[in-house]
Parts: sequence; C-alpha cells; structure tokens
Amino acid sequence: MITKITKSKKYSNVYYHTLKGDKKYFFRYSKDGKYYRKIVGLESNGITEKFCYEQFLSNLVEKKEKRKNFTFNEIAEFYFQSRPIYATSVKYYHQIYLSRVSHSHLGNMYISDITKTHIQEWQKMILRKHKISKSSINLYTKVLSAIANYAIKNDYHTGKNIFLLCKLPKSEVIRERFLTKGEISLLLSTVKPESTLYFFVLLALSTGARVQSILNIRKKDVNFSQSYVNIRDTKNSSTYKAFFAEELANLLKESCDSLDDPNSYILKEKTGINSKISVKLKKILDELFNKNLDRKDSVNRVVIHTFRHTFASHLAIQGVPIIKIQALLNHKNIQMTMRYAKLEPDAGKSEAIELARGFFAS
Repeated sequence: MITKITKSKKYSNVYYHTLKGDKKYFFRYSKDGKYYRKIVGLESNGITEKFCYEQFLSNLVEKKEKRKNFTFNEIAEFYFQSRPIYATSVKYYHQIYLSRVSHSHLGNMYISDITKTHIQEWQKMILRKHKISKSSINLYTKVLSAIANYAIKNDYHTGKNIFLLCKLPKSEVIRERFLTKGEISLLLSTVKPESTLYFFVLLALSTGARVQSILNIRKKDVNFSQSYVNIRDTKNSSTYKAFFAEELANLLKESCDSLDDPNSYILKEKTGINSKISVKLKKILDELFNKNLDRKDSVNRVVIHTFRHTFASHLAIQGVPIIKIQALLNHKNIQMTMRYAKLEPDAGKSEAIELARGFFAS
C-alpha cells in the first residue's frame, strides 16, 4: 500500500512513492498542456533521485530531437524544467513567465520568427494592460533573454538572441520616499495583529532586503551566534549578510524552531509576484500613507520597496558612512548609494568649513 508521495527537494520534476520501506521513483512532464508521469524504478534496484532526474532530462532531449522548430512557450518549458529546483528565484521567474508571457503572442510564436518589433509590441502591451513599471518590463525582458540564451546553448535555436538587440525602456524616477520613526511605529502597530505581516515588516525594515530576498530566507540562512542572515540578492545574483537585533532574533528563533528542514522558508507564505503578504501590505500602505496620491506618483507613494529606502535613509541620518551603507544594501555601484549622502548629518559641513579656513589662511 502506498503511504506517501514526496517531491524531491533537490531535483525538479522528480517524485517518489514510499511503499513498504522502499521508494519508487518517477518524474512528471507536460505535453500539449497536460501533465504525465513516467516510472523510473525502485530504490532497492539502485535507482536514485539523481538518476531519475537524468532520465527526465533525457526525456526533454527526446522531445527536442523530434522537431526542428519550437514555440517560445516550449523553449521556456524546457528551460524552467531543467533548472535545479533549489536555484534562487526559479519559481519567481517562472511565475513571471506564466503570468506575463505564456498567453501573449510571443509565447505562441516560433522562436525563429520572433523579431525586434514583436518584442517591442509585447513590451507596450504589458505596460498598457498590467500598468506595471518600466523597471519591471526590464526584468521581464531579461528573463526572456535568459531563455533565448538557453535555447541557443542547447541547440533549440540557431539564430541570434533577438532580445539582446532590443533597447529596453528607460526606468522611471527612483523612489526616494522613506518612513519617519513615527510612521514606522504606526505601521508596526497596524500590522502587529497579523503575525506573518508583522514578521515580514520587521525583517524588511531591519535588513533593507528586497521583497523576494526576504521571502527566500531559509532556516539554514540564519546565524544566531553572530546575529546575521544570509540574503540571496536575486537582482545582483549574489549573497550578502544582513544583521538583526535581539528583538527580531526572538521572532526568527520562534520561526526556525518550528521548522525541521533547514531548507524550509522562515516565512510560511513563500514566493510569488502577488504573494498574500504583498497583497495585504499594499492595501495597508495605501490606507495609511497613500490617500489622495495618484497611482503614478512613484516619488511620494509608499510601497513595500520603501522599507529598503527607509533602512538606508535612517542609516545615513545616523551618520553611517556611505561605503558601509553600500555594503549593507549590496549595491554593486556606489552611485546607487550616493542618493542617501544628502541625508548625512553634516552633509559635507565639516569639509566646507575646512575649505573656508584654507581660504582665510592663504
């Protein structure tokens, strides 16, 4: 009698049945919009998760060799199924693709037929239909470019990566709004009745990490002895340390103690462009801080990303050197951090005074 079906934590599309102490491995794949599964064998006969995954990849190759041309949706399917399930942000980018590309004209076109004009039409359509930012369009286009690179590397496509030839829309004015200490207190008191929201807001304000990075924090990323969390920066494809105070340590410990698997996420409502956390917080932020503000007023509106600016702005106000703020935000370029320099206590006061003294001494 089958007692349990388990999904591999290391290899995508790999599963196994638990039967009388033995494991029967199989993998799932999709074809023509339907899902199928293929039995590989028993663990007692030498079958492992890795071997099952290799058989899954072979299945993809067999599908590929039967055809000479593929739609972009088919290439994307191969791309996401071949990514390790534990890779940072794979699920996030997959959801972006499913919600923004798969049902568009691009998704149903053969990759060899896609032109620069088709891509620009898709970009305009996404901007108009979903009313998202131009920076989001940049991110989506980069995802498509990665899929195209995969197609070329794996001989699904013999042409050029047309997405690299498209001039991406320029990003809009950078948000500079940050919360005052009074506004932070108001927000925390509002979300405190909902433990998950309260935990998320404290993490965001304490670490300055981006939304997806916070949602990707796992139990194994938390180091209590040195009071830091390893943050995976999906934007820069890197990892850095964020530090936490004793007040947050108690909540982190409570969350970690409830998890047996070190790979489990400390926030239960994990991942997604429109995760429950994001949806609930957006409504609260609008009610508290965005009344009578135009939806396009990106300078003054408070959004979840405002927490990151709040973290950096208060560091600058307290006199933390810009170079240290750069490290804490994991900015690759110091120019990205320089916008906070004007918030420093003396804002160049000491240097100006020293310069003036030099004039009088000469």
